[in-house]
Amino acid sequence: RTLGDMRSDVRLRADLVGNQFVTDSELNEYINQSLAELYDRLVGSRGQEYYAAEQVITTTGVEAYALPATHYETLYVELEDGGTRFRLGSYSMHERASLIGSSASNPGRPVAFRILQGNITFLPAPTAGYTIRHWYVPACVRLTSDSDSFDGVDGWEEYAIWRAVAYAQQKEQL
Repeated sequence: RTLGDMRSDVRLRADLVGNQFVTDSELNEYINQSLAELYDRLVGSRGQEYYAAEQVITTTGVEAYALPATHYETLYVELEDGGTRFRLGSYSMHERASLIGSSASNPGRPVAFRILQGNITFLPAPTAGYTIRHWYVPACVRLTSDSDSFDGVDGWEEYAIWRAVAYAQQKEQL
């Protein structure tokens, strides 16, 4: 559904048609806040795969690579080496020292990853050009123009509309 459509529904359901006490920009903010809450709930309820995106990284001999600006949550990371794919597990900081050194079976091939300060890091640091596929959930996108849309999967954007109605009615009563 588009932002313009959702805003019209909020105005209709909150009995604000023709009333500018709650402005369009306020309603847009209420809708965006409500969509972010809904998105978090959908992702948290195993809906993350519906919104999944893929980042392909070709390693260049360094440990850290920038995450996409829209990164919200990592789902899965795999490395391809010679036509074979390997799942990379995440490591915790206390495991870092043991992973820094090269793997005895395949020196310089990463075996683990960690999300750290806007980057995805691999250990041991790759010494060759590997292809790494990083599947992630992008953050909820803010709707700014009336034609911007949100996919509530199966009509779940109704939650955001009613939440925005509640915000608008709360302002009217204050």
